[in-house]
Amino acid sequence: MPGGLARIAGDGAVDVVSMQRGGGSKDVWVLTPDLRPIEEFSGAPTQPRTQIRHDELPSRLVENLYWMGRYSERCDSKARLLRASLGVRSNAALWSTAVAVCRHFGCMRDPGEDLTHKAGSANLPMFSEANPLGVAADLQRLVRCASQARSRLSAENWRAIGVLQREFHDAWQRSADPREILDRMLLSLAALAGFAHDDMTQDDGWRLMMLGRRLERLQFLAELLAQRLAGGSTPSQAELEWLLDIGDSTITYRTRYLASPQLAATIDLLVFDHSNPRSLAFQWDEIEISLLRIAVSLGGTPDTTLDAAVTLVEELQLSALEGDSARAERARVSLGVQLQALGVAVGLLSDRLSLKHFSLIELNLSMVAA
Repeated sequence: MPGGLARIAGDGAVDVVSMQRGGGSKDVWVLTPDLRPIEEFSGAPTQPRTQIRHDELPSRLVENLYWMGRYSERCDSKARLLRASLGVRSNAALWSTAVAVCRHFGCMRDPGEDLTHKAGSANLPMFSEANPLGVAADLQRLVRCASQARSRLSAENWRAIGVLQREFHDAWQRSADPREILDRMLLSLAALAGFAHDDMTQDDGWRLMMLGRRLERLQFLAELLAQRLAGGSTPSQAELEWLLDIGDSTITYRTRYLASPQLAATIDLLVFDHSNPRSLAFQWDEIEISLLRIAVSLGGTPDTTLDAAVTLVEELQLSALEGDSARAERARVSLGVQLQALGVAVGLLSDRLSLKHFSLIELNLSMVAA
């Protein structure tokens, strides 16, 4: 033993060892029978060192985190689209446009399906699990990806995902009011977004998950606006309010502008405003930062697939969109085409990320070298 500090009793004390009664302390050394130096055989226990794992993230785990981010954002986007569309049922002209857009994004499977709720119906068609592109199918994919990435989710995060799935299924089975279902779903998805920002270790897997969220939001909004602007006609005030509602920017518009929604101001807020967390500009800024950080962490150069499409959108003059002139119509059509190209570029970037980071085939290097 290396020794230690011992208490000794004072003079005259027999049963009590106390500093108050004249006791003291002395260094104590324990020697071996052959009096070898203590340094040669010390058996003193050493403090165990915590082992830190430095293993790389498995490709399959990162892929599931990436698609978990995409599916959570896809559920959010479609839920907002359906909720905003259900709110314009009294406007016949806008209602037909809203139904067409919902069909474009796969929210309804058959042309004959209706978004409205029929009393006494067994279920709601727009929430049918038979629709492979519907909200229910996307929610199932979200849960599947989350279950594969369970090791990176906290207990509260995983419980929130289970509650989201259970509440949605129960509400659909009992044919609850569709807007109530969508409101509850959006609240649960907002909780998942909060867990993603403040409850997860911000490593490369997290960065790719957040990149998936940004890419999905960018692609959805770009395609939504492209669908409306491709015809060249000027959107009505009700249509602009509908777009702001889907883009979760109604309050921002009302606090910034005193007038009713105008096309140029709406496009500026939804497309070009770098401070609006729902705008396209905010998404492509965050995507650029994420791609740079991933490239620095994993090696290589940032992907530039989006650069050309973003540049074409940024070159547009907002003032050219307003009015009924042929020039304004061409400007709206041009913006629609550029936004459609931006959505396509997002798909190409997603494919490139999959090929680069999600390869699930381990090659035999010796065979390749031979």
